[in-house]
Amino acid sequence: MKRTHLFASASAPVAGVLAALLFGLSGCPKEQARSPDAGARPNGASATVGLRVRLPPGWSANPAGTDALVAGPKGRGVLRIQRSNEEELPSPEELARGFSENATGLAIEPLDSRRTDDWVAWRARLKSADPKASQATWTVLLAARKAHEGIYLCSTEPGATDAEVAAAADVCAHLGE
Repeated sequence: MKRTHLFASASAPVAGVLAALLFGLSGCPKEQARSPDAGARPNGASATVGLRVRLPPGWSANPAGTDALVAGPKGRGVLRIQRSNEEELPSPEELARGFSENATGLAIEPLDSRRTDDWVAWRARLKSADPKASQATWTVLLAARKAHEGIYLCSTEPGATDAEVAAAADVCAHLGE
């Protein structure tokens, strides 16, 4: 089942923007080096194993393709985490610019951005730019974390509450710890 079908239709463009931004930042998959005795990976399992992801109580995580997972309260995806092929963290400005360039039909109100040596995040409040559409707002988080010898991109799914976005930011900020 597609997660975008779980939320109001106004959030469907956001899901597309987030997917495009994550794909753009993660780049095309690089060929993974294999040792001759490593054996085959079952069912397309990722080369990355052992990344510690601390989830809030009541949350679980499920695979979402190669090198990605979706986490959230039981039965609902809130946070997508995807391994990137980038070697350096993007800046908050790059996250904001990448989102804004693809966010047609949305009014974007930046809320905050944060950066440390191994983590970067950008949050914004969104609503439809069409005055005839619902003027409900929702918060989005885009973040990246340097952990487990790689860069991991995080984004919240459309329809996440402010409390869930805050919890997602904490999960992303502590990936690999």
